[in-house]
Amino acid sequence: MNFTANRNVLRWVIIAFAMIITALILWNTFEFFQQLKESEQKNMKEYEIAIDDLVNQSLEAEMGESWIHGY
Repeated sequence: MNFTANRNVLRWVIIAFAMIITALILWNTFEFFQQLKESEQKNMKEYEIAIDDLVNQSLEAEMGESWIHGY
């Protein structure tokens, strides 16, 4: 195949464009997973607080019942 100078330039422009598109896709994927990680960490902290409250309420209820029944 004989490539003219213009076809070679066009080929390199297409390759560069494809690399830029690939880099942008990878960057957006990275950003998405960073946001997902932060969101999940926030959700897990809220879940931890909710479980702690639930356990404390259960313990307080048991202590209150024990106190009333004299155990």
